[in-house]
Amino acid sequence: MKIAFIKVSSHPKEFSHTKDGIELTGTLTRTRGHKVELNAQMRGEIILDCDRCAKKYPYRIDTPLEFALYDKVFPLENEEDLDSMEFLDGIIDIDEIIQSEVASIESFYHVCEDCENCKELLEIEL
Repeated sequence: MKIAFIKVSSHPKEFSHTKDGIELTGTLTRTRGHKVELNAQMRGEIILDCDRCAKKYPYRIDTPLEFALYDKVFPLENEEDLDSMEFLDGIIDIDEIIQSEVASIESFYHVCEDCENCKELLEIEL
């Protein structure tokens, strides 16, 4: 799903989009000329690999997202600016936001329920 920056006004624009089983539902609101705020909820399920035993397991996603979106290069001025994305072609790409958030989740250290509940510390070399 793609939304042009110029189509977003100061009145919240609702959207809902699903990609690969992950749903992103929320609003886009222009707050300044080149800035649009995204407030949304991301829900769904992805398959992760356990970092301890390598078993695949389902991981439930239900997380709020708040981002500042820009259609020009934006200099980082403080820590809050880290929650921002730039879409230099003037198009907000909701698929790209979902993919980026899923990739971020996948990059963390994850253990399956079996390993989480295991009292023994096991190291398995793969």
